Amino acid sequence: MADIEIEISNQGPQGAQGPTGPTGPLGPTGPSGGATGPTGPQGPTGPGLSVVSVPATATSSGTVGQIAWSNTYLYVCVATNTWIRVSRAAWN
Repeated sequence: MADIEIEISNQGPQGAQGPTGPTGPLGPTGPSGGATGPTGPQGPTGPGLSVVSVPATATSSGTVGQIAWSNTYLYVCVATNTWIRVSRAAWN
């Protein structure tokens, strides 16, 4: 399987700045007392990335550029209603 790289840029082709970044979903401890995800000080320009709730299935509603994460997986919407997930693991 090929590696997937996600690059976030603060400048678009003409150097325009994007809107303020989104607030992430609830953190690993869940809805009761969980920390919220990261807030981007500067959102990407263009279609960009947006943080959404974890999809229930690989064919859950979604649009390209949406991302989500849980304690065990990182989810990326790669086509309309098409999600992939990557196992989260520590690395050295």
